[in-house]
Amino acid sequence: MASNDPWWIVREGTLGQIVSSLTPSQLLNLSVQWTPRQSAAKPNASAMGPYSTQAAAKTAADQQNAGQAGLNKAAGAAAGIPGLGGLASIGQFFDRLTEGSLWIRVGEVVLGVALIIVGTAKLFGNTGVGKTAAKVAKVGMLA
Repeated sequence: MASNDPWWIVREGTLGQIVSSLTPSQLLNLSVQWTPRQSAAKPNASAMGPYSTQAAAKTAADQQNAGQAGLNKAAGAAAGIPGLGGLASIGQFFDRLTEGSLWIRVGEVVLGVALIIVGTAKLFGNTGVGKTAAKVAKVGMLA
């Protein structure tokens, strides 16, 4: 790593755990810390920066950590209100929308469905199922 590489701040902690395996009390105690890291390229999709110096990255990380502490406090207060238990999950949902792996999976599913439709149309071309699949494939290409 060259000393002139830019600095980034990256999230570290338990935020990446599988949410379905967590209990509601664990959701409110997710510990996420922003830490400075030097890298020639952006370390991951959620990294913030670049910053020219380590001190600037440390200042930005401290500001993000202070904001996260406030969010954790608000989520803890909201947990005591009946009917708002899922409120903590809303932020995680939108956070996951920015992950590249989600969009790779969406593309794989769309491509898989398209291949199944085309395969069905070719395999059963002279039957009612094949003709219906061919119509669906044509409509899908126009959309």
